[in-house]
Amino acid sequence: MSDWQNLNGEWQFANASAGQAPPFNQTLAESVLVPFPIESALSGIQRRQDRMWYRRTFTLPSGWNGRRVQLHFGAVDWEATVYVNGQSVGSHKGGVDGFSFDITDRLKAGAANELIVGVSDPTSAGEQPVGKQRPGRYLRHFTSEVWIADGSGGGWNGNASFTTDVSWNVVAPWAP
Repeated sequence: MSDWQNLNGEWQFANASAGQAPPFNQTLAESVLVPFPIESALSGIQRRQDRMWYRRTFTLPSGWNGRRVQLHFGAVDWEATVYVNGQSVGSHKGGVDGFSFDITDRLKAGAANELIVGVSDPTSAGEQPVGKQRPGRYLRHFTSEVWIADGSGGGWNGNASFTTDVSWNVVAPWAP
C-alpha cells in the first residue's frame, strides 16, 4: 500500500433507530472524534447507545484517478453497514477484526464523497460475544482507525477465513 488517506478525526454523529433510512445528504446534529468509543470523554459524546450513524465527506487525492480504492476499518463494534455516495458498499459483523470494501465504483473524482456508517451494538441484548463490555463500562463502536488506500497494486485480495479451535486456544487461517 503506497498511497493512503487517513479518515480519522471529526465525523458527524446522530442517534439511529431500527429500520431507519440512512441520513444521506443530511448534516447530523452532533460531532464525534473517530476512532474513540462514544462512551469515552475523548469522543465528545460520552454516552451509551445501541444504534447510531456516523457521517463525513472526503475528496480523493488528484493523483488517484483511475486507481482502485479500498476503504479500510481497523474495527467497528459490532455491526457496521457502510454507504458511499448513497449506495451500500457492504456490512460487517465483529467487534475486533478489521474489514475493507472496494469503493472505486461508488466514488466521484474531484468532488466530495459522502461516507455514512450505520452501527448497531446491542451489547446487553444482542447475540454478539462480549469481551471488555460489562454493565457500567462499555468501550465499543469505532475502536480503531479508518482510512482509504490505493488498492490497484495487486497483492492480497482481501479474502480470508479464520477457524477458532477452542480446544487448542488458537485462531488459525483457513483457505477455502
